[in-house]
Amino acid sequence: MYHESFYVSLYHCADRQGWSSSREIHQACRQQFCKLLASVQDFTYIQVRSKLTDPETGRIAFSSELIAGGSAGGAQVLSESPVQYSEIS
Repeated sequence: MYHESFYVSLYHCADRQGWSSSREIHQACRQQFCKLLASVQDFTYIQVRSKLTDPETGRIAFSSELIAGGSAGGAQVLSESPVQYSEIS
């Protein structure tokens, strides 16, 4: 049995939120996807940065900081590109 606040499907979510058009559903999905991308980017940055941090001093070199930021940007590109391609088609 599902908890009252859980959504079983996209249609159940749309019904509970009062969305009536596909445009409203599409906009809500885009917003949620943007939040997910930000989470993936932050997670990647934090994980790579923690691996490159010196365990004794807790400091990170500038080049390692650049690698961590580049990895986060790469994760965003890899996860966002398929969505961009599907919108063009």
